[in-house]
Amino acid sequence: MALITNCEAYWKMENRTDEVGSNDLTNSGASVVAGKINNCYSFDGDTDEMKSDDNNYFNDTTFSISFWIKFDYTTDNRYFVALDHSGDGWGLRTETNESHGADAGNRICLVLKGTATIPFNSTTFTTGTWEHYVLTYNDGSAQILYKNGVADSESSASTIDGTTKGLVLGTFEEGNTENWAGDLDEIGYWSRVLTSAEVTSLYNSGSGLTYPFTTTTATRFQINKGDVWKDVEAMQINIGDVWKDVKGVQVNIGDTWKEVF
Repeated sequence: MALITNCEAYWKMENRTDEVGSNDLTNSGASVVAGKINNCYSFDGDTDEMKSDDNNYFNDTTFSISFWIKFDYTTDNRYFVALDHSGDGWGLRTETNESHGADAGNRICLVLKGTATIPFNSTTFTTGTWEHYVLTYNDGSAQILYKNGVADSESSASTIDGTTKGLVLGTFEEGNTENWAGDLDEIGYWSRVLTSAEVTSLYNSGSGLTYPFTTTTATRFQINKGDVWKDVEAMQINIGDVWKDVKGVQVNIGDTWKEVF
């Protein structure tokens, strides 16, 4: 199954645009800074937040969400991604006080419907560095949090009912005063559970992989001469009896132009 399958929304966070559909974000204060891949949005922990429109894009009880994140500091009980957390949805937040069953250290907790708190005790977050996380949730039966491609699995304490609320970034609900500080980049949402292999692809050995999830594998151009493939180190074309250097070559695959060099 291709990564693009059932991808319902994707924000590169270079701007507010949803690359998949029309679910663009509104921005209340977050600033554009250098990100993991190109630019991203930074949240100040005071009033900054972003939100998608209320709709049925995220009315799923089985889903996955992927994002790159950089934590500024270790304030407890701060939500960085949430979807109707206090209603029928869920939220991801920091946990540093060993409450709700969390071990000591900087943990991440999944909160379901505002009451059931599930700590991921094998996973600790760090500050000042980019980390990749993927949460997969399978209709109340199991959820997995991946950090940099490594899985931390916990059993589910309750189910969610699905919601028509929008996704909120930087806090747990629009206008709340308990805001989170840090940077968010490359946020994708799927209406299915991603496989571990797909999570590995998104992590991409620490380089990340952005929508539409294609990689350029060609690093050279070759021609076949006498049944032997030879690397092409340079190329020219003749225009008006004048030879001109070719600066780059593209090929068309599936109606999409791909760069060769």
